[in-house]
Amino acid sequence: MNDQYVIKSLETLCKVEAGQKLSFDCGVFNIVDKPNGIYRWIKGDSKHITVAYITQVVNSAILHNLPFDGDKVLSALENLKITYHSNLKVVTDLTRIQLDVRNELMRRYT
Repeated sequence: MNDQYVIKSLETLCKVEAGQKLSFDCGVFNIVDKPNGIYRWIKGDSKHITVAYITQVVNSAILHNLPFDGDKVLSALENLKITYHSNLKVVTDLTRIQLDVRNELMRRYT
């Protein structure tokens, strides 16, 4: 995964607020206030695919030691957990990503 893509994706992720969703379209994250389920279905997008891409982006940032604002990433992931509160799988996956970010921040700053 290209470093510039990872940084741009993290910047977009950090802008997500509670109630908003991320969509992955043509290799780019987009913030969606009112997602169109039919459009996402036709494009082969879903919350599970989006969480998988978030995982890839965060893991790439950690692996390549790229700079990112850990507090903003953690906050955005928390906002997504609020958005998807009724989906235990998504919330669990987002919690795992948060743990990875916290571990990386501890590694970098201790």
